[in-house]
Amino acid sequence: MRTGIPVAGALALALTLGILALAGFADPALAALTTVGVAVPPDLMDIGGVLAMSAMGARIERKDDSGTDVKKVVTEVMTAFEEFKSANDARLKELEKKGASDPLITDKLDKLEKSMAKGDDLNQELTTLKGKQQNLETLLKDLETAFARTPRGAGGEGKEDPAATAYKEAFLSVMRSTGQFVDPEAVKALKAAEKDMEAKGLVSGDLTQGGYYLAPAQMATELVKDLVEFSPMRSLASVTSISVKSLILPKRTGTFAARRVGETEPRTETTGYTTGQVEIMAPEMYAEVHISQQMVEDSAFNIEAEMGLEFAEQFAVKEGAEFISGSGAGNEAQGFLNGSGVIETISGDASLITADGLIDLMHAPKSVYMRSGTFVLNRLSLGAARKLKASDGHYLWQPGIAEGRPNTILGAPYVEMPDMPTIAAGAYPVAFGDFRRGYRIADRIGISVLRDPYTLAGTGFIKYLARKRVGGQAVLGQAIAKMKIAAS
Repeated sequence: MRTGIPVAGALALALTLGILALAGFADPALAALTTVGVAVPPDLMDIGGVLAMSAMGARIERKDDSGTDVKKVVTEVMTAFEEFKSANDARLKELEKKGASDPLITDKLDKLEKSMAKGDDLNQELTTLKGKQQNLETLLKDLETAFARTPRGAGGEGKEDPAATAYKEAFLSVMRSTGQFVDPEAVKALKAAEKDMEAKGLVSGDLTQGGYYLAPAQMATELVKDLVEFSPMRSLASVTSISVKSLILPKRTGTFAARRVGETEPRTETTGYTTGQVEIMAPEMYAEVHISQQMVEDSAFNIEAEMGLEFAEQFAVKEGAEFISGSGAGNEAQGFLNGSGVIETISGDASLITADGLIDLMHAPKSVYMRSGTFVLNRLSLGAARKLKASDGHYLWQPGIAEGRPNTILGAPYVEMPDMPTIAAGAYPVAFGDFRRGYRIADRIGISVLRDPYTLAGTGFIKYLARKRVGGQAVLGQAIAKMKIAAS
């Protein structure tokens, strides 16, 4: 079994590759990662992607990874929106006059809605970019702290291990590489230094020198990449990696009131200030799949890679649903819709979302949270919100991707979350708030995959067991508001 490099080195290498990607050297950066074969901890693998994404606003005319012409999509969205407004205005007039809309107009709106939806994926990336950058800033602080430490090594307490010193020098040599390609000699030296570190870890068994990972580095990379794509809540909330069974956060539960006093009057204690704590557990989720040995051997495509994608997707589906509406009981994470202290507003209609309802929702949290707020809703609710107009006749939904900015509702960005409830009486289809302050995700163990060809060998099957430990909870309810479909 191979060991990983120290966390500091892993962070630094991932950061370097991200910077190379941002500078336009994405292919050489990825090639360097493959060449070195560094076992970067799974939760840190998305750093490079974050940095590369930060250039999106300046590259609006490029094609995305699937070959889609981004500029063409933006143009279609803007054109469709202008037609959409005209058609929706006509629908509202028909409703006002006849009490029903023309089916032809409704059909046209549906077609225009599909055209506008072509830009939703791009908008999702733009909207979640800020959250990913903030997570990156946290990781950078951890990196600075890690590099500032002097680890225990072969020379004794406070003296760095010679292997660690060699690794750092090799890593810095890679960083200094200039031009379009990373210096292959520097990469070779880094690879050799890493092998030396691995040997040290295997002999000593000292976990401070590196981690042990069940999944190969490439598989872990893909798993985490897919997990981030499928779970947008991770880009909005605060995410903390922990090394113990739970995350404990201090919390103010009461406060005092200031008083006036005369020049010589006695002062007494201003009581009322109390504190408590919030504990977020990180229970396990798992998936087990049995695939026949012959299917693995004879499949026309890489079935193990497909299973990696499937594990990432299903873990993300599970945690994504829990982060929204999980009960918090048993081994479930607590969703923000069930969070203590989360503000509740009403839509103003027994079965629909309304413009006034969204305005009330947006202004429910305090100003400090509203300024950093984001709407979350599913695609059906987004379609309904696109048709709403304020009292001055302006549409609440406005496109922004033409300028490299997110689309907005009432001037605030939004993120589509398929697990948000659908519009119905008594449901909570829309929420708004500063989720980074209001919700915390605790990652204990990233996705790990065990390939077991022995247990079921007698039946011709290979067992794949994937597991992950993660929890989540609303930690500051007043930063988030949810809207209930109700008239009063």
